[in-house]
Amino acid sequence: MECKANFFEFPILIYSDREENMTYAKKIAICLMAAASCAAAFGGVKFNQRFNPLANKVNEIEKPARAEICLNGSWDFMPVYSNKKEDFKAPEEFKADAVKIKIPSPWNVNRFAMNNVQGGDFNAFPSYPEKWKDAKIGWQRRDFEIPANWAGKRVILRFDGVLGNCEVYVNGKKAAENFDLFMPFEADITSLVKIGGKNEILVGVAKAELYNKQGKYGRIEYMGGSFWGEFVSGIWQDVYLLAKPEVYVKDAFVKPDVKNSTLSIEVEIRNETNSPKKVALGAEVRKWKNLAGATAEEAPDEKGAYEKDAVLKFANAETTVAANSSKTVSLEIKDVKNLEFWTPETPNLYGAVIALKADKQDIKAQRFGWRQFSIEGKD
Repeated sequence: MECKANFFEFPILIYSDREENMTYAKKIAICLMAAASCAAAFGGVKFNQRFNPLANKVNEIEKPARAEICLNGSWDFMPVYSNKKEDFKAPEEFKADAVKIKIPSPWNVNRFAMNNVQGGDFNAFPSYPEKWKDAKIGWQRRDFEIPANWAGKRVILRFDGVLGNCEVYVNGKKAAENFDLFMPFEADITSLVKIGGKNEILVGVAKAELYNKQGKYGRIEYMGGSFWGEFVSGIWQDVYLLAKPEVYVKDAFVKPDVKNSTLSIEVEIRNETNSPKKVALGAEVRKWKNLAGATAEEAPDEKGAYEKDAVLKFANAETTVAANSSKTVSLEIKDVKNLEFWTPETPNLYGAVIALKADKQDIKAQRFGWRQFSIEGKD
């Protein structure tokens, strides 16, 4: 299995930044699932291609400074048939099932899919043993190698979505924990991995329903939601390894203020070294061109590129980031006149390309639209 392949895929086109909206799409999946299932059951339209695949985490502009490795594929799987959350602990001995699990996918997806029937927005895996549907805890394991040219980089492990209470171990040491259903999370595993050698990742997931609580008047407090927490569990979205410089752009929040003709960016800079770092920061705006075809099969696929020439440039900035800490720097351009509006009919998109120079360079491109939604009184 490859990256950019979401287990649940939603038939929605939202003309904005893809990653931001996929998070929204996942959240409204509960409403869509019933409709999609009904459509499939009553002979709805069949779409034979992967719908709306996500782009890679590292785009072409960022590649000189960053790199990625997709960890999707066949993993070893150890089901734990227990109804006690106390039994969710790293196994002393990993006893792999004879059948591999396909990441990304929950191990108990066939319980949700019902009779292994392909649904409108999910894939069933008939190869999965029937008994897997009863496992409330699952441990997934695989080996991976990090290329030698990643030396001197920060190694970030990213999960785009895990259903349930999750613990992550790298080479036998705990790297992260997360209890969520839809949101992505990351862990810096630089100190835990061997560059140029073999490494092991072990991911445990406990079903959200194990953490339900008895509320007042006999009501159950569903820790993962009464729908998702009761059905599927596991790694249901892509898994990546990312390489970034030791001083890098951790986040970039683009804020278009169309009403006041102002464009600003909040740039969060992370310094992972043991000494303060003086940082030079520059940013510009480039037009993003959609290169996907116009047919129903081609249009949902993300194919595009940034133009080489900038349409706007921010004034350069300098700052100092303390050791092992983060700092946010604000950049702003006023009297913006030459950006085309984003509308449903003309979904024009741009990219804020941020260049950071410390000991080494980092590049981050954040896509956005020149648009604004506001509420004034009842309007």
